[in-house]
Amino acid sequence: MRTHTLCNLMTALTLCGFSLLANAGYEEDVKAQLAQGNFQGALELIDQGLEQNGENRKLLLAKGFSLIKLNRLDEAARYYEQLRVIMKNDPEPANNLAMVYRLQKNYAQAITIFSETIRDFPDYIKAYDNLGNTYIEIAQNQYQRGFAATGNVTLQQKALLSLDFGQIANQAVTESTQRLQRAAPPPPPVVTPAPPVAPPPPPAVTPPPVKKPDPRVQYQQEIVGTLTSWVDDWMSLDENRYLSHYSHRFSPEENYTLNEWIGHKQSVFRKAGEIKVYLTDIKISFDPDNIKTATVTFRQQYASKIFTENSVKELVLEKTPEGWYIVKETSVDS
Repeated sequence: MRTHTLCNLMTALTLCGFSLLANAGYEEDVKAQLAQGNFQGALELIDQGLEQNGENRKLLLAKGFSLIKLNRLDEAARYYEQLRVIMKNDPEPANNLAMVYRLQKNYAQAITIFSETIRDFPDYIKAYDNLGNTYIEIAQNQYQRGFAATGNVTLQQKALLSLDFGQIANQAVTESTQRLQRAAPPPPPVVTPAPPVAPPPPPAVTPPPVKKPDPRVQYQQEIVGTLTSWVDDWMSLDENRYLSHYSHRFSPEENYTLNEWIGHKQSVFRKAGEIKVYLTDIKISFDPDNIKTATVTFRQQYASKIFTENSVKELVLEKTPEGWYIVKETSVDS
């Protein structure tokens, strides 16, 4: 879940951000501590405030949020279980409890709690959204596991597409809503009785602008295809096909010149025998100033009769009229 990291999951909580607390007293002090990222300090202030008013909803919810930010997930789960009973008419404790289970990868329990929240509060939209995102996260993890186990390229492509599903879906919903708003007819004018006159001309209707598709979606698919071909050509032990994926501007690591690096690779191909290469946890990002330059990170499992390795790699690729080519290849500490 390229985006289903701890940070991304935290945004799905109904109590995230610094707008959760306002007004004076402990709430204002807690708000300031949260804004500074001092979650332990916020927690201490929350406990002091709850000693004076144990029913303060904002402080009750802020305590669970602070426990999560401190990565005290087991404690947060127990706390939200208690809060769910205390605030039985409020959907947020149950929703946040399910999010804690999702952070712990306890998907079965998360799904159960989200489903119970929807049953008890059928108008609570956030639970539907979070439950759907949980299923997407499960699917993405299974696709990655399947690709790691079998090397099936279709599973790899599905894993990559599922990473961006939430972002693409949200963008599509926003654009659809904006189009509907632009296309809605104006309210009818208020008519005051008067002598018959010629009706005014109808208002000019400006068609909504045509939204150009985001090229990054197509570029991601092209990059996945390039990575697939690169791995296939690597495992085929065809030196020319493998080296054809590298740009003439490619800069090797370890102080090799380009010719020395090519010679090294040719030597490895002659000695390796059979090669197996699998890529997982693939993440693609684009240069904000030039989307025709992309950085790809992934976990690479490599095995031959002379060497095995499980490492994190980073490739920088550039798009040309002929396709995407590797200009830099780096090993990253895993």
